[in-house]
Amino acid sequence: MISGSALGFVLYTHLRAFKPFLPGIRAVVGSIPEQELDLAEPQRRALLTLVAAKDKDAQSTIDWQVARALLNTVPHPRTGLKWQLDWLLWGLEIRGHFSREQRLGLYCHLMQFSGGQGLSYGSQALFNEQPNQLTDLEVAEIVAIQFWGWRYYERHPERLVPDAKQLLQAKMQLQTK
Repeated sequence: MISGSALGFVLYTHLRAFKPFLPGIRAVVGSIPEQELDLAEPQRRALLTLVAAKDKDAQSTIDWQVARALLNTVPHPRTGLKWQLDWLLWGLEIRGHFSREQRLGLYCHLMQFSGGQGLSYGSQALFNEQPNQLTDLEVAEIVAIQFWGWRYYERHPERLVPDAKQLLQAKMQLQTK
């Protein structure tokens, strides 16, 4: 009986809370610029390792951040507890509908910066470079902005480089384990 109820709940939430919004999500995936979808290996590895340095399971962290960003991007009813439940369900659903590369592309495309969105925008606005030209420190600064928010660094710009260096140190410790 419990497994039937659980299956019914999963089916209901898939059909009502996710599937109606799938075309909008696919449109967002289709709009990802090539430079965000196909990062060069050094920047891709740095991004994943730096996210893992903050939260141990990098891909899971990226999936949850993508789900939250999609809920804010795709037209979707926003009501307290329903939004929280949808965030949880979308975090699980996107894993079944999109490849790891597409989810990383979504993460890069939905990054938020003061004045714009996307890794391409952020790398150009902050460093006047394309994403595939970023150094490890620059990628760390972008990851820090995603974790602590661009508004925080607008108020405390002196914290960005030290926070990025702290992420780089954590990255080095992960790599030596």
